[in-house]
Amino acid sequence: MSLTVLPFLKLSSWWVRIGDFPRLQIAVFGVLIILLLFIFARPLKNFDLAIILVLFLCAVYQIYRIIPYVPIYPNQVEWTEKSNPKKTIKVLVSNVLIENKKTSNLLNLIEDINPDVILLAEPDKKWIKSIQSLKKNYPYAVEHPLDNAYGIALYSRLELIDPQVKFLVEDDTPSIHTDIKISSGYVVKFYGIHPRPPVPGEATSSTERDAELILVGKMVKNSNTPAIIAGDLNDVAWSRTTNLF
Repeated sequence: MSLTVLPFLKLSSWWVRIGDFPRLQIAVFGVLIILLLFIFARPLKNFDLAIILVLFLCAVYQIYRIIPYVPIYPNQVEWTEKSNPKKTIKVLVSNVLIENKKTSNLLNLIEDINPDVILLAEPDKKWIKSIQSLKKNYPYAVEHPLDNAYGIALYSRLELIDPQVKFLVEDDTPSIHTDIKISSGYVVKFYGIHPRPPVPGEATSSTERDAELILVGKMVKNSNTPAIIAGDLNDVAWSRTTNLF
């Protein structure tokens, strides 16, 4: 119940914001407990009925928050009936996980998917060194490896215009900002980001993450150019921050 109630508080502390993430799990757990009470706690007493009511309300609220993002809900953006390859860009985003050493798996995945643009989160110097073969097919590259699990790298077969590594909020959490010229000659803005999540050991609050997401959202709003925002956002679609974003 606390994980349902705490996110109502407009606080950025991690122990409040963490409740934004497991909404589906909370709903399923609540329904499961209700079923178990009906099966094993009969005859139900007033206290049991009160618990069931609270759990039911929590489950209904959690489902209400996540249902717009499940496959059965109507799409906001319709699928195109015809694809124009000259106006299409294929992007692969991967959090490589800094302690992961299986670089060949990533290279095989890239070969199978054949994306136009690759954004990697968490690469350190060893990761960057082990995937230099990518530059044969992806000559445009921006690499900023770090040992703190917030390194970032971008590889593209499409031309990058004025690529920059920026530190929007924290001086050890980089993001990549660039224009990309697609086949038709159109230019698309690209923002590759990886803000810190509000969890112990990473950040004591969601303030920095929220600030970075909102800053990038404002950049897109103030631009007339189509934009792609990609990366490990460390957020969920139904959070208050994402709605602002």
